[in-house]
Amino acid sequence: MRILFSKLFFYILLLSYSVSGFGQDKEYEKYLDSLESFLAKKDDSLKLLAISDLAWEYNSIDVNRAIRLSLKGAAIAEKLKRKYAVGQAYADLGTSYYFKRDFDSSAYYYLKALDITKNTGDSLELASLYNKLGALYKERAEFQTSLNYSFKSLAIYQKLKNQRKTALLYNNIGVSYEELKNFKLAESYYKKALSINMHESNNEGIARNYVGMGNVSIILNNMEEAYNYYLKAADIFRELGWGIELSVALNNMGDVLDHQKKYAESLEKRLEALQIAEEIEDIQSQAKYHLYVADVLMKMKRFDEALSHIHSSEKLFAAIKSHEIQMDLFEMYSKYYFGSNDFEKGSDFLNKFHALKDSVYSAELSENIASMEVKHNTQQLRLEKAEAETKKLRATQQRNYIALGTLLLLITGSIIFYSSRQKIKRTEERKRISAMLQSEEEERARIARDLHDGLGQILSTARINAAALEGNIGQEDEPILQTTLNLIDQSITDLRSISHNLMPQVLSEKGLIEAVRELTDKINSARELQVQFFYPQGFPPLEKPVQVVLYRVIQEIVNNMLKHASATAIKISLSVKNRAFLIQIEDNGKGFDTGLIEKSSGIGWKNIKTRLSLINAQLRLNSEAGKGTKALIEGTV
Repeated sequence: MRILFSKLFFYILLLSYSVSGFGQDKEYEKYLDSLESFLAKKDDSLKLLAISDLAWEYNSIDVNRAIRLSLKGAAIAEKLKRKYAVGQAYADLGTSYYFKRDFDSSAYYYLKALDITKNTGDSLELASLYNKLGALYKERAEFQTSLNYSFKSLAIYQKLKNQRKTALLYNNIGVSYEELKNFKLAESYYKKALSINMHESNNEGIARNYVGMGNVSIILNNMEEAYNYYLKAADIFRELGWGIELSVALNNMGDVLDHQKKYAESLEKRLEALQIAEEIEDIQSQAKYHLYVADVLMKMKRFDEALSHIHSSEKLFAAIKSHEIQMDLFEMYSKYYFGSNDFEKGSDFLNKFHALKDSVYSAELSENIASMEVKHNTQQLRLEKAEAETKKLRATQQRNYIALGTLLLLITGSIIFYSSRQKIKRTEERKRISAMLQSEEEERARIARDLHDGLGQILSTARINAAALEGNIGQEDEPILQTTLNLIDQSITDLRSISHNLMPQVLSEKGLIEAVRELTDKINSARELQVQFFYPQGFPPLEKPVQVVLYRVIQEIVNNMLKHASATAIKISLSVKNRAFLIQIEDNGKGFDTGLIEKSSGIGWKNIKTRLSLINAQLRLNSEAGKGTKALIEGTV
């Protein structure tokens, strides 16, 4: 479930955001009134100071007023011919548009401010702008650009020996690496930040670092460690009175408890997070937390209470209009209706979820296969119910011997009718799934070609152009250039890996054996575990669709073992006898209870079985805790 793993990445803008707590007191209102009073004064210099402070405060109250104030400040600064003040006004505008989630306008004003600040020589303001741009591009999911700006900001703060700001940049860089799924680098930067913040006794920074390290721990399945990090962060946020951050830490604790199936405790944490979000009037968090609470309640079979929370989230969604919240709503409604045995509505909402996800994120076609599988299971359940009712009718009517013959004919006819109908539907379903899989492979191949021929050439050209700058720039910019070259090289490597995983060239050119051997060689080159591959000489040729299905299944099973088994060795064996083939994949990992597969909401193993059914092959799983896992795939040549 996508929504069950909620996190807030504390990417900081180097600003003193003072209104994230549990409410504002009268002293704060007096402070705002005193700033407002300066706007009526004739001294433009005093107005400028008040406008900048007011604009920041209004970002959390009325962001449109904050924008109007900053535009007024820019006009006054232009009139006074104070370039640094114009730059400050542009920076304030960039921040206001950032809070408004208008990232294009935010980037426009930040870059205008950057041009001015480079000429003023204000190193602190320059470092702050670089960090703000890093935060902005992180929100736009342009993580390499975000890292580039963050490293520029970091270099300045390190040169100025500003330890707190250095720690803050380490944290932000850790966030970007976490988004890029490079969890080892993310963890290393979080630890660097934590070390400095501990030395500086900076509780705010320590709490943010704990959240980042908790996020990494939960991804690496270190649940106890993750819970302890979130608990420490929550204690600090509670002491600071930071409501938004506290609610997130509590909700993340709920995530951990959810993974541990401690649903009552998880519900308690999520309700506490929801209560805080309501107190600070954080509408978007309220909408999300209602759905998290609903999900836990459904796991506890409390469906009526869950539906109430889903409705509450839907009402809040009307004021937000977020694609993310709408997807979560569709997914929760789907779970609710499936849990309430209303399979038609459940399937309808699941299809809506996948349709929206495809339009927003270009999700892979495997999600659609899962949706079709749900439809198929729904039809099966309906048919089984009809057959059960027919049997009940037959038992009742057996008392009437006069109508027995007629009744038996009716029942036999019904069984034949329903059996034929079921067989036809299964055949049609298999054809649709087969067409979807073929379409998926064709799309994979197309995307792989486009990535290689299009984006690959652009990155190579960018690498050449950037390399041409070596020796032609100032010494202080050399680290930035080297970082840029390293990032481009990594991007090219990642692009090749993605393109290869989408459609390995060796599979289409040399077949299954060579493709699997290349897959094992690639894993072995990482030297994290050993994969052995055994196959007989003269393995019979297979049709291309069969090879593609078997390769995808082997790839998926091996990836599952790499992610979850904690194994040190994997063995893949292919054998054939009397036109029957057997593929055996086994590891020496921690194993698992195979009975949990049917209870799981995941679709991985179900998709594997669906793919194999298209080539008349079957999957058998043998696994026990502490004894590794063995997957057997059987079929005919």
